[in-house]
Amino acid sequence: MGYQPIFADDPKLFPVYKFCEENNLSAVFHCGVGASNLYSDSSKNYASSLPIGRVAKKFPNVNFIASHFDWPNFDDCLKVITENENVFTDVSGEYENFDGKPYAELIEMFVSQLTPHLKNYDLNKVAKKVMFGTDYFGEGSGFDAIEEYVKTLEILFGKEYEKYYLFETCARAYPKIKEYILENKKVDEKNQ
Repeated sequence: MGYQPIFADDPKLFPVYKFCEENNLSAVFHCGVGASNLYSDSSKNYASSLPIGRVAKKFPNVNFIASHFDWPNFDDCLKVITENENVFTDVSGEYENFDGKPYAELIEMFVSQLTPHLKNYDLNKVAKKVMFGTDYFGEGSGFDAIEEYVKTLEILFGKEYEKYYLFETCARAYPKIKEYILENKKVDEKNQ
């Protein structure tokens, strides 16, 4: 959700959140203007993290993910993730490298845009609400910058938060993934 003409806090979506709550699922919204050439200007209005913050209070047992750090609305996203225990974000989709720019340049641009906003928030709290993500869909796709996203998170938060942005935050944000991993770990241990 997110690029559809409906805000996250629209009551029409409440049955979706109730379903998520009953089934231990998370609600993910594309936020900001990533892949901006693919969506109309009017639909971008709906891709905001602020309505996610409002609905997260009404559904405290549902995890919400405001994808793409709501770029360039970093302050909105930072406010929402720090004020709501059940809201998370990721760095996916930031590098749409279809024009062949060096990734180092894209990383520097994103980090330099986000860093001034981080100064207004508790970095420890923020670092535990941000996940690794790529929007990866194949080699040479323009979104295949896996190492670059990890490097971005290392620059922003340091290696000391790596366990959060690479696993623990994801396991909190997507409880079904954690269940799946733990279940498969048990199966692997039995088979050894």
